Amino acid sequence: MYRIYDKTEAIRSLQRYLTVAGNPDIFIMPSGVYDENTKLSVIDFQAKNNLTSTGIVDYATFTAIYKSYLKLTEAEILNKRFDSFIQFPIDPGKISDGMSHINRMMRNILNYYGITNRLNESNFYSEESTLAVKTLRQIYLLEDRRNIDEELYLRMTKDHESIEKFKTI
Repeated sequence: MYRIYDKTEAIRSLQRYLTVAGNPDIFIMPSGVYDENTKLSVIDFQAKNNLTSTGIVDYATFTAIYKSYLKLTEAEILNKRFDSFIQFPIDPGKISDGMSHINRMMRNILNYYGITNRLNESNFYSEESTLAVKTLRQIYLLEDRRNIDEELYLRMTKDHESIEKFKTI
């Protein structure tokens, strides 16, 4: 990951990740110095994520911090990108801005996986939409729920973008 002489940059990266994934009440300046606030933030993160609270950044701690950082960063990007017209969660039987876009995206993803469907490009969350959501949640190994939340939407968006890139090759 980092070379031994890159210790300062490794700590600076950790501090940047903690400013997003850590406790917002603990101020961290990405200085590259493993100071008391960085250690407190690591201990707090470890405690909240069922890791041994040592303040030492081992592989498990770094991986958990980084995954949390990525998830929060992706969600933030998603919210900036789509927050203006889609309000989550979207429940079955509702009319929602952006639902026609979501239905089209689900149809394309399911077709890619070889699953036939009857999704229409409509702003209505239909029974067909509910079946598509259930199938996609199974494919993505997500909790079995009927609504469309940010997590499912983010997974579908990434999957759909990959499929679209694959089609152009």
